[in-house]
Amino acid sequence: MGDRRDRQRVLHHPRRRHGARAGRPRGGRRRRRDRRRRQPRRGRARHGALARPGRRPRPLPRGAARDRLRARRPAPRTRERPPPAPARPRPAPPPCAARPRQHPRRRTHRRSPQLLSLPRKDTPVTATTSTAAKTGPWAVSSRTIVFGAVGAALYGALGALSFVIPGTMISIRPAIAIIPFVGLRFGPVAGFFTGAVGNAIVDQIMGYGFLTYWNWSIANGLVGLLAGLIGYYAKEPRTTGRQLVWAAAIAVAAVVVGLLFTATDFLFLGQTFQYWFFGSYLLAILATGITAVILVPVLDRVWKPLQNLAGR
Repeated sequence: MGDRRDRQRVLHHPRRRHGARAGRPRGGRRRRRDRRRRQPRRGRARHGALARPGRRPRPLPRGAARDRLRARRPAPRTRERPPPAPARPRPAPPPCAARPRQHPRRRTHRRSPQLLSLPRKDTPVTATTSTAAKTGPWAVSSRTIVFGAVGAALYGALGALSFVIPGTMISIRPAIAIIPFVGLRFGPVAGFFTGAVGNAIVDQIMGYGFLTYWNWSIANGLVGLLAGLIGYYAKEPRTTGRQLVWAAAIAVAAVVVGLLFTATDFLFLGQTFQYWFFGSYLLAILATGITAVILVPVLDRVWKPLQNLAGR
């Protein structure tokens, strides 16, 4: 009976855990071992006098193991890099004209031939700038000479046709509108050539002589020159209605200023200022101004669909 009680007391001991043998609870050796493991490393001595008192110090290794412990790891060797070579100067690139194309452009599709050059999106669809306006107002090219000669021939052939307004002394010459139109669309040089040479041809056809009224020929040339200069520096509007007003206003301004050169009549021919102003200048402005206001916008509208066909 006593043995049974002892066995039960041992089996139900509070320190007995799962796996411990009966009558032998978890001992102090294992606890001491766990406590030793939890100690910090600096408090745990490995060998000799630093060991904890009451314990046998751990013997030092012998032989090759001892030499291996004493051997020190050699310092890593640093590989010396050679000094960098001096940079070679790059040769100067060849000029653009002599530089070969390394990657030629490839066409992904064939372009259809365009008979008419289409205008860009940022430019208005108008019969705008003349050939001189692309390079400068005083640029002279083969086109300038050609259009100036054509304008002079047209004005010389049609200039003899004129009619008088009933009840007045105003003689209207419709061909006079060719002069400011040529200057407006083809430049001041072409406009001056058309006015000066064309008026001389008209005087020769009508029997006055080629250089009899030379000052009026120069005045007509100045009309075309001023129309070209004003058209070059004045910005052309985008709408059609404003373009017509723009062309008519430039033509009238060129006529009013250009015909002032006829003041040489009273300076060199002995005429009075009143006779020149009321008898020549004022009547010429009225006749030429009426023609320019009506026909210059008409010629400008007719020229728009033809400008691309003419190579401009």
